This record gives sequence, structure tokens and C-alpha cells, in this order.
Amino acid sequence: RWKTLILAYLHEQPLRFAELRRAIGAGISEKVLAQQLRELERHGMVSRSVEDTKPPRVEYAMTDHARSLCPAIEKLA
Repeated sequence: RWKTLILAYLHEQPLRFAELRRAIGAGISEKVLAQQLRELERHGMVSRSVEDTKPPRVEYAMTDHARSLCPAIEKLA
């Protein structure tokens, strides 16, 4: 349910965790969003980049593999 929405929002631009949560709305908890992002990262659909700042800045972006599926993702979203 959530993976399609996550990929649809990340298709537009890379987002930080809180930005992605706000974009999706109140229907998703932090725990579920973190779990879904980890699964998408494990499957090669989302990349996670960490900048060495205080506090660390973490951005999530769609991978090239996921971008090849964009037409199908847009129809599902």
C-alpha cells in the first residue's frame, strides 16, 4: 500500500524522512515509513544518502532501476 506512494513522491525529487512523511500525510506512522523505506532500499528501488553533518542529513531518492518502472508506478498511484 505505502510503497507505491513513497515511490510516487520520490519520483519528483529526493526527500528527507520528515518531508516524505508530511507529503504522504497522517495515515502513515514513522515506524511503518522507516520499515517501508528499508524494504525498498533492500530491493534496490530507493537509495539512502547520509551527509556527515550534525545532525546527520539523510535523503532518500529513487534509483535508476525504480525510474524504469515509473509509468507503472504512476498508474498505480
